[in-house]
Amino acid sequence: MAEIPYGVSEDEPNVLDDPWTKLATINEHLEAREPIPNDLARWLGGAIAYADQDPNEFLRRLDLKRRRGAVSDDPNAWRTIGERICRLEDNGARPEEALKAILDETFGDHDRSTLQRWRDKYRRVSEAALNPE
Repeated sequence: MAEIPYGVSEDEPNVLDDPWTKLATINEHLEAREPIPNDLARWLGGAIAYADQDPNEFLRRLDLKRRRGAVSDDPNAWRTIGERICRLEDNGARPEEALKAILDETFGDHDRSTLQRWRDKYRRVSEAALNPE
């Protein structure tokens, strides 16, 4: 019989949590010196094992980083990310600096052209809202 690492449980209460919530839950257990729930131990252990010491792959395995060029699942990403790019530009950053800062901040989750499109769309929509005809 094969031994499955980290135990097996049909009860996986954390399976639907987002990655940061999973990490926060792991941290809570570690700080309380309690065992990590089986499903979270498998999730973290699997990411470590299959990342093969590649930090980018490790982040992808934890669902903290998308493959390059991946589009966000959030239909409002253009608003949040576009707004951050515009804020950087409005505070004096050159367009290239602002885009690079967001690329670095999001670990390259989105390609440069997607970020430019979102910035441009955010500018158009916000300017139209400020200057209705």
